[in-house]
Amino acid sequence: VGGTGLAVVHQYRFAAMESVAPGMAGSAAARVLLGGLVAAWLGPEIALVGGGGQAEYPFMGGWLALSVVQVLAMVVLVFGYRASGERVREALGEGGRPMTDILRQPVIWAAISAAAIGYALMSFIMTATPLSMTEVADHPLEDAKWVIQIHIMAMYLPSLVSGWLIRVVGIPRMMGLGLLAYLGCVALAFSGISFHHYLFALILLGVGWNFLFVGGTTLLPQGYRDEERFRVQGLNDLMVFGSQATAALSAGAVLAAFDWNGLLLIAIPFLVLHGVLMAVWLMSRPQDRGRHPA
Repeated sequence: VGGTGLAVVHQYRFAAMESVAPGMAGSAAARVLLGGLVAAWLGPEIALVGGGGQAEYPFMGGWLALSVVQVLAMVVLVFGYRASGERVREALGEGGRPMTDILRQPVIWAAISAAAIGYALMSFIMTATPLSMTEVADHPLEDAKWVIQIHIMAMYLPSLVSGWLIRVVGIPRMMGLGLLAYLGCVALAFSGISFHHYLFALILLGVGWNFLFVGGTTLLPQGYRDEERFRVQGLNDLMVFGSQATAALSAGAVLAAFDWNGLLLIAIPFLVLHGVLMAVWLMSRPQDRGRHPA
């Protein structure tokens, strides 16, 4: 039930983008992600609430506190959301093009790969980092906790400027910066296992994730018409979060089988794949211009 609710919540970024002028879509998506900063602090605090419960129901307090958060979110939606603010409308009786035609567009694959590969590799490396730090490099658990907390900050703080950056340098350069941040993360993590190697590698990982995820989310609407948006957005999130879940579940096994450096090397072909898909999109851009592709 929680996962189903989360799948709906992830669609909010598209609702935000569709409620502003097209030029502000990147900023809208980025500002929605700023909620992650609040969640990074609030989540552990909610978990601590349930620590002193009865032996029979040790986590009841935490779940009750979580229900309060959900009620507050419902209040915000009921009193704060107005469908009249949307700038796009679904054309009744028209379903748009077949999905096969939509998926023939390079822009769609560039957008999906940015978010999917970016999210999957971030989750893959982040999940393995505490294991590598404590079990391989013999760092204390406290150090691993600090690295992950700072990494989460690095994921969401760039949202303060990433929307503006898209308007200034454009989506291709934004994605390029994201790819460079990922490559820097892999190179730095590969070069050593000191605390600072892990720390700065995970900072680059967070920044790279933000740039690719915001860039891919902002690019996606260039590949569909208004009446097609729900199908394409649903497919996008299926691929993005399906890839992320697969990467998170496999990180421990890959670390055990190939060690830390081997895990890092596995990330490189996926970065190359996204670079290739970006190149194909950029070469086809004259055919992909405009909010509503022909």
